[in-house]
Amino acid sequence: MIRDPYLTDIVAQKKCWEIRGFQTKIRGRIGLIKSRSGHVFGEATLADVLGPLTLEKMFNTPEIGPNDLAELEQTMELPYADEFGNSKTYAWVLTNIVAYQPPVPYQHPSGAVTFVDLEHLRNDET
Repeated sequence: MIRDPYLTDIVAQKKCWEIRGFQTKIRGRIGLIKSRSGHVFGEATLADVLGPLTLEKMFNTPEIGPNDLAELEQTMELPYADEFGNSKTYAWVLTNIVAYQPPVPYQHPSGAVTFVDLEHLRNDET
């Protein structure tokens, strides 16, 4: 689940780091779902998680994409930090990004926030 304009940047291959406030142990192929859209817009491999990141590291990498960079330039603050200013900002490294044309509809399960099991899509399409 990714908000726009960040999802659009990913499927357009303008960014390959999805910035999050936590790590994940999940690795492998994931669907790229635009939040509140009811559609899967593509897929990618979640290859690694980097961090916690510094503001300097984020400013000095093209992997974050234009909209993340614009947000950083506006706030001049880490997107995720604890009350002491320590970074809780992580980059989920995406590789092998593929956009779906057209996007594929799916039913959003109740309670799903970050990840949604899309295995049924593969079964329904075969």
